[in-house]
Amino acid sequence: MKTDLDQRELHSEGVQSKRTFAISLRNQAHIMAILRDTLYTDKILAILREYSTNAWDSHKSIGKGDVPIKVTLPTAMEPTLIIRDYGPGMSETEIFDIYTQYGESTKRGTNDENGMLGIGAKSGFAYSDTFTVTSWNGGTRRVYIAVLDESDVGEIQLVHEEPCGEETGVEIKVPVRPTDILDFERKASRLFTYFVPRPEINIEIPQMERTIREFGFFNTSENEIRGSGYNDSRGWVAVMGCIPYRINLDQLTAELEEVGVTKDTLKKLSGGLFFKIGDVQFNASREELKYTSVTKQALAAKFLALIDGYVEEFLEGLRDSTVSEWGKRLKTLDMMARLKVRIPERFKCFTDPVVTIAYELPPDPASPGYKHYQHPVTFTIHQDRSAENSIRVSEDTMLVIRDDQRPVDGFRLERYHYLIRPVAGKTIEEVTKELNEWVTRCQITGVKIRKLSDLPWSQWGHHGRVVRTLNQKHRVSTFRLLDGKRSFGFPWSANWEIEEREPTDQDVFVILHQFQSVNGSFYSEFQADREAAKILGATMPQVYGYKTTERVPIKEEETPGTPYCTWRVGFLLGLLTPARMNIVQMLKWADAVPEDDWNSREFRRNIPGGVKAAKKHLGDKHMVVAFLEKFLEGIRAVDKIPPPTQEAIQHLLRSTGKAAQLEFEANIKRDEILKTYPLLRLNDGLSKLGGKQADDWYDYIQLVDFSKNPDHSLTGASKAPETTSDSSTMLSEELAV
Repeated sequence: MKTDLDQRELHSEGVQSKRTFAISLRNQAHIMAILRDTLYTDKILAILREYSTNAWDSHKSIGKGDVPIKVTLPTAMEPTLIIRDYGPGMSETEIFDIYTQYGESTKRGTNDENGMLGIGAKSGFAYSDTFTVTSWNGGTRRVYIAVLDESDVGEIQLVHEEPCGEETGVEIKVPVRPTDILDFERKASRLFTYFVPRPEINIEIPQMERTIREFGFFNTSENEIRGSGYNDSRGWVAVMGCIPYRINLDQLTAELEEVGVTKDTLKKLSGGLFFKIGDVQFNASREELKYTSVTKQALAAKFLALIDGYVEEFLEGLRDSTVSEWGKRLKTLDMMARLKVRIPERFKCFTDPVVTIAYELPPDPASPGYKHYQHPVTFTIHQDRSAENSIRVSEDTMLVIRDDQRPVDGFRLERYHYLIRPVAGKTIEEVTKELNEWVTRCQITGVKIRKLSDLPWSQWGHHGRVVRTLNQKHRVSTFRLLDGKRSFGFPWSANWEIEEREPTDQDVFVILHQFQSVNGSFYSEFQADREAAKILGATMPQVYGYKTTERVPIKEEETPGTPYCTWRVGFLLGLLTPARMNIVQMLKWADAVPEDDWNSREFRRNIPGGVKAAKKHLGDKHMVVAFLEKFLEGIRAVDKIPPPTQEAIQHLLRSTGKAAQLEFEANIKRDEILKTYPLLRLNDGLSKLGGKQADDWYDYIQLVDFSKNPDHSLTGASKAPETTSDSSTMLSEELAV
């Protein structure tokens, strides 16, 4: 490799004497020890790199660049490193006059070879006190032993020579400590991934997973070159010739900013830059680059070219009309993950790694502040037994329509497989149609869609477990509801028993899909009806279930018998006998004065005394007295009715809609009193007729009565007027003021 020396011109005046700097012969051993022991921080990597690079250079020098060198790594049986080339070899003169001399090199006049320092050939002394050099040159094979002698300078000795014909090349042998064998293997497997061609080696060199570009490459995995000796914490190398050099991004801050490449982006990635020999400079150990202005500018320019080339290639791919929207999402997310660069605004729709299968509806004036969404109506999305409303963008993403009722475990769905389950009563055709509409709406055309029946099924599910035996209930269509004390719950099939029979007109039935009623909340209704019937002494019928499927649909109107939702209304109405309707009236009378505050509760406790006081003030025939007597009768009647019976009767009223149709005497009488005596409505006066201010309220009632019938006295018993006059209303308003 050609040297890049600075050109200097010296101007001196008044010089009286001078002498040049040199290496002291007396301290020669000291200088050599520095080069030998302190130059390399990784001595194992140094001898692998220096000797294999020299071998690679020797092939290039005679036009054998496509011939691999040979490397034999140390093993437990043979703990020796051997590096062999088939270049020109070295004569004895070259061994003694060049190979042994620090600083001597024959490669400084060309950029076809890596060497130039004149130090690497002696790197064996950095690890061992001795190594062997064998040279095939000029028809003679010579074996030399290099050793560190007593002077600590080192010498090389010719120990054998013999004819070798036309064979040429050099072989280096370095003895290796057994404890270092694994380190040699690990570092060699990383170093030689950059050699072209790869050496012939006695171990398998792992293929680096890289994305190759014109100006460099990106590592597919963030940890691809960790531990190789060629990466700092950022993981970038400059590959020049066959040697990778670590790149320190902190040395390039200004240069990267100048070309518009962010250092933070590069620190999140790893990879390499390709350089021709001589494009960048390196330090004496070859472990680091020499960060001259030329080197830094070359690195920055190469980083810019690498990233620009990748971005351009990416954008061209997104403009391709043959690439699906799903493919564009994958490309965009891959680029964001690798380069962390800004994505143009026109491609922002492809940057979300999660796609929601729903869209926001316009605001609803009835519920301001709440967001409403439209979801699919014919299917639901499930992943690993959990309901989802979104899918992740991945190469492995697949939407699988469940058209097969065999256990899902047998299909071995993977992590990014989403199961599309039809909603009860919906056909596969309806599901497929709506799914395709959502795929288009969400801009994910091209995502893989399959039917479950198209996937292989095995009785061996995940983790090697046998898939549970298919429930026989899934193979038949007629069932009998299991009647008992248990509550209905999941699995829904456990609530039914197979019943082989033909439906009749006397049957009570439900239509089932996945063992749930297609019409109403059957399980909760039946359970409540069963409890009410038990309390009231009635008997529930046997209920049959008929399963409807996509292939064999069953319609309610075409099935003999009565649907349960229709049957139950008539059944519950039949339980509302005249006696129970009387109880309903009593329940309403007992609630005529709601128990909603302290006055009401106090009044209900003292109602007998309240009735007595009312008679004293108003007489036995007064409408208020009659109301209070009926209220007392209702309370006493209800106290004799067990609470479960009351709840059962209330259930009958709610379930049949009868409560909305009834006219309750208690309501009529109370409304009549409140209309006649308006202040009782405004001040909740009915509940105060038994309290400390009861006399004041009786005075008010008598005053209203007097306004309607001036002939009767304001004191003593009186009879309430039948209608409310304008004068009474005016009087009430005056009293209110």
